[in-house]
Order: sequence, then structure tokens, then C-alpha cells
Amino acid sequence: MKKSLKTMKKEQGFSLIELLIVIAIIAILTAIAIPMYSNYTERARLSEAYSFLGSDKVEVAEQINTNGGTAPTTFTTNSTSKTGEYGSVAVNSGTGAITYTFDADVGANLNSTTITLTPVVASNGVTWTCSTTISSSAVSDVCAEF
Repeated sequence: MKKSLKTMKKEQGFSLIELLIVIAIIAILTAIAIPMYSNYTERARLSEAYSFLGSDKVEVAEQINTNGGTAPTTFTTNSTSKTGEYGSVAVNSGTGAITYTFDADVGANLNSTTITLTPVVASNGVTWTCSTTISSSAVSDVCAEF
């Protein structure tokens, strides 16, 4: 009588615990990556505001300096209102205050917020005060650029 040896068939694939571990690792990485990406995109959108505000800031300061160091009665810029991808900037013709307003659909923390630069004329030149309605902790130093 021959003894037949039963060969065990090697199972292939992943066990349930291995799949659960992989899913848990992916969930942890996602939980870390999404807030970091959101903060990154908010800071990137601020770069447009800095660009627009910076160019108008130079024009307003030049008009003050051209006017003998006093604020002119009317401020003008090459473009009284510029519109970009994420918002628009406007210069108050009476005070020279420059305001960038984000659109309503930019991102949770930037929706309809503003950054305002107001010129302060002093004997040693023009300084700027900055105010903002942005309350996001990711971009808490918005006015540090100015």
C-alpha cells in the first residue's frame, strides 16, 4: 500500500491583518498630509496678494515723495483696480490705502478676507500700517511681509 503524501498547497495573497495595517498607515499619512497641503496652498495664494500690494505700495509712496513728502489729495495708480486669480486689489484715491480682497471661493481660511496697507507720512519718509481679517494660524504673519 502506497502512502500518498498530501502536499499542502501554498496560499498566496495578503492576510486580513496585513491589509488592515497598510490601510492604517495610509490613513495616518493622509491625516498628516492634507492639513500641510492646505496650509501650503494658503501661503501660495498669499503670494498674489503680496505681489499686487507691493506694486501699488511703490506707486503710492512715489506719489507722496513727489508731492514733497506730504500726502496728495488724490492718489492714482496705473491700474486703480487689479483682478487676479484669487482676488483683487484697489487703492483708495483719498487716503492711499491699498486693500487686497480675496474671492469668496479661495479657501476656507481666506474666503472674502482682506489685507489693507495704509500709508503713514512721516518726516523721514513713508511707513505702512498693515491690517488683515485673515484669522488662519497657518498664515498668522501676513503683515510681517510689510
